[in-house]
Amino acid sequence: MKLIHSHLVYDHGKSVASNSHRKMAKKDSPTKAIKELGHQITEMSVNMNSRMDEISSKVDSNSVKLDDLTSRVEALEEGSRASSSSSHYSSYRPNSADPYQTGGARGSPQGGN
Repeated sequence: MKLIHSHLVYDHGKSVASNSHRKMAKKDSPTKAIKELGHQITEMSVNMNSRMDEISSKVDSNSVKLDDLTSRVEALEEGSRASSSSSHYSSYRPNSADPYQTGGARGSPQGGN
């Protein structure tokens, strides 16, 4: 049984370089293989840099959106504080419609029999 693996042929546990691999080895120099690997690495690097640029752009966009939402929340909190403080003071003002504040007919000692 023969299994082809890389540039060697295995024949019952013994490795023997095949004639076709010897011919290819002479024709394809290690320099050519190294150049091919270099091209593949360059292509992978370009793809990776492109993807990183896309991710960076999305992060920047999301950061701007987050800053906008943060400023909106802060404005709403400020408005809420201002509204609650003004309504807080207004709730202590005497209300003329309130019979307990004005001494009106209900429960009033002036109400008579």
